[in-house]
Order: sequence, then structure tokens, then C-alpha cells
Amino acid sequence: MNSRIAWIDQLKGLMLFIVIVEHVGIIPSYLETSLYFLGAGAMPVYFALCGYLFSNQKEPTIFFRGKLLSLFLPYVLISLLLVVFDPNIYKIDGMDYLFNEVYRIFIMGVSASKGTPLWFVYTLFFICCVSYCIFKYCTNVKFLITLAISLSVTATMLSLHHINLFFNLETLIAAYPFFIMGYIVKQENVISRIHKYGRGNTTVLCIIIISLLFSAVIYTFYPLASVLHANIPHFLSLYGLGSFLTIALVLIFFSSSINIYILKYLALNGMAFLGFHAYFQLGVLALCKK
Repeated sequence: MNSRIAWIDQLKGLMLFIVIVEHVGIIPSYLETSLYFLGAGAMPVYFALCGYLFSNQKEPTIFFRGKLLSLFLPYVLISLLLVVFDPNIYKIDGMDYLFNEVYRIFIMGVSASKGTPLWFVYTLFFICCVSYCIFKYCTNVKFLITLAISLSVTATMLSLHHINLFFNLETLIAAYPFFIMGYIVKQENVISRIHKYGRGNTTVLCIIIISLLFSAVIYTFYPLASVLHANIPHFLSLYGLGSFLTIALVLIFFSSSINIYILKYLALNGMAFLGFHAYFQLGVLALCKK
């Protein structure tokens, strides 16, 4: 068990390094395809796991205060800190640049120019707030599935027409179906049912293999999926590949009997990883004079 946990920690470190390298744009050409394949499923998996961990059992005041302190406030503070250390605001036309940065942070919800990895914190904050209201009064699976499908279609239409909304809402709409997927998996005990009514690890292994194969096929024909800035190249590219990768990775995680506290640890310490990510990106961009 301890050796398995250690292996997962090493893999987590490797994946974090890959994400950083991918964002700063220093990927060797021969690695681009494989890294983008992983990146295309990274955000769907992230939001699905957030949905799985989501809980609305706290009182409204405590819940919203907690999200403000753990998500919105760090997003604002780190974004503003990145602006302060950005040499562009100290140039002759720095005031125009500063105004644009403030607009990006508070209105567009995509953080400062040098802190774009922070966009998902802003999006997750609004997703959690909306989910508290929805899941508090309606947990009907059919309704949630219908909502997820409607949102995915809406996100695709926004992408086809290149429509960007205030507060990065187009990203929220695109990511929310995965959040709902994770929430349903938890509420309906999907993992337990697979083990109970299937043939244990054999069934799980078959689903994992099929999911990975479908993901590879979809990525081959519709690569470079994205949930950022209404930029979904194709419906299947995001929701097909993202869904199959999410199913495979979630099953791999839960079928290996790893303690759920590891997942909670990653979620609770996400801001620490994000801070390192953002500062690493800022340093590389400054050194490369991009």
C-alpha cells in the first residue's frame, strides 16, 4: 500500500512538471502530441474530481465564506501580485497595460497576462457557488444529466461563434458538465455498482481499456481540445475525449483502493501547486523575454 502511494506521488510530481512545461511553451516538438493528448483531458478530469469531492452540507454563510477565502481571494491576490511584478506596467504606456490587466482579472476572469493558469480557480469558484444552490434543491439524476447535455451543447455553440462572455462564463458552461459527472458518480455510487454487478477488477480493466482507446481515436481526428476562451475545436474533441479519459482515470484511481484522503489532500493544497506554477511561468517568460 505504501509503495503504491509513493508511486502515485511520483506520478503526481511528473504530471505537475508536464503541465508547467506545456504552459510556458518550451515543449520539444516530438513531445507535443503526447502532452496535448494528456492536456486535453486534464481539465475535464480536474472538474470531474472537484464534482466528486463537492459537498453542500454546510450552512450557506459558512459555505460561501469558505469559497471566498479558499478560491476567490487567492485568485485575486496572486493575480495582483503577478501584475505588480510585471515589468510592462512600469513602461511609458504602463497605465493602459495596467487597466487591461485589471479588466482581465476582475471582468474577464482569466487572471493577469502572466498568470493565465489561475483562470480555473475563478471558474471553480463560480461553479461551486452555482452548484450549492442547484444541488441543495435538486439531486434528480435525470435532471442533472439533461442539464449537463444542455450546457455542453450551449458551450459548443458559443465556441462555433467565438463568443466570449464576461466573468469567463463560457468556460464555466463548458466545464460544468464534467463537474456534474463527478457529482453523479459519487451520489449514485457508480464505482461500487461496477464492482458489485460486474466482475470486479476484470470489468474495471475492460472499461479502462475501452475508454483509453476511444480517447486515442477521438484525439487522432479532433485534437487540441480546450475549455478556455470558447475555443472548442469540435464537440467530440472536448466532451468525447474528456469524458472517456475522465472515466478511465477515475476508475484507475478508485479501483486501486487508494485512500480518498490523498485526493482531498491534492484538492486542498491545489493553491500551493498553482502558486508555484504561476511563478515558474512568470520567471521563464521574463528570462526568455517573451
